[in-house]
Amino acid sequence: MISSQNQYAASKQQLAMLQESLSAGTQQGVPDEVAKASQQQLQALIYQLQAEISEYEKAVPYPRFHLAFPVTDLEAARGFYSGILGCATGRESDRWIDFDFFGHQLVAHLVASEDHPSAATNAVDGHAVPASHFGVIMEWQQYEQAVEMMKANNIEFVIEPYIRFEGQAGEQATLFVKDPSNNHLEFKAFRNMDMLFAKD
Repeated sequence: MISSQNQYAASKQQLAMLQESLSAGTQQGVPDEVAKASQQQLQALIYQLQAEISEYEKAVPYPRFHLAFPVTDLEAARGFYSGILGCATGRESDRWIDFDFFGHQLVAHLVASEDHPSAATNAVDGHAVPASHFGVIMEWQQYEQAVEMMKANNIEFVIEPYIRFEGQAGEQATLFVKDPSNNHLEFKAFRNMDMLFAKD
């Protein structure tokens, strides 16, 4: 039973790993108990995880956001969003893929390299912050785990993890990375989530 956002994120990542393992017909890089499972048992584990995730998501308030964004390589996008970030995939075609991005729907649409927009930046805290970006606000511990996961996967930080408004009511941790198509993502966490929309 999933009872926290951290468990939810971990379950989503495990589901993506199991689905990829089942699809590829291999069980490399999975826990020993999973590696020993038959295809039928593996499918049963997937169904169980999907049921638990669905039950948890039913308790999450709506609406959720939907974002369509351009990519220049669908398989590279799949490797980044599903393989590294742990986003499960939904419907797809040879031109687009749906990703479950922490309970929200992202759709990566294939475009030619020359049609992908360039990113302007704004100066924030001495950093050149990409004006066009999206991301997720996490629990503090989940953010710290995400930082370690990115380091372990050798993801290059566009803006290294740092703390904004340290010691103040709106204290928050943030970082920026980019996907293989140079779309920028921000991952952040508030020390006190109640300050998310507070004004100084």
